[in-house]
Amino acid sequence: MKKLKHETELVHEAILAGVKYAEGRGAAIFEPTDSASEKILYIYRLLVHDKLIQPLPEDQVSQQSMRHKLAIWYSKQLPKDNPTSGTSKGRPTSGTSKGRPTSGTSKGRPTSGTSKGRPLLK
Repeated sequence: MKKLKHETELVHEAILAGVKYAEGRGAAIFEPTDSASEKILYIYRLLVHDKLIQPLPEDQVSQQSMRHKLAIWYSKQLPKDNPTSGTSKGRPTSGTSKGRPTSGTSKGRPTSGTSKGRPLLK
């Protein structure tokens, strides 16, 4: 299992999102004294039950693998343009870059897709 970039931050945010999901669904009420490992286990099982993530084989279920699955689940909830694939910690994630607008261009050329129906040359 390859560790994701910013996996620690993703897991933290996945726990927060998972708690919100479980409580909003009415499936659980978490106490402030619940440990992170208890929350991870419950959120993982709930997401598997709701068919939002693929279950691991039962012999491969561990804290590390469940954390990894939750990080992947949360990273897929993020917008594609999120540069850290995690939380922005208060920094802007789109719109400007050092005072310049980010329009998806590089040196005046589109960075992806096609130009007037023709594929771009690389």
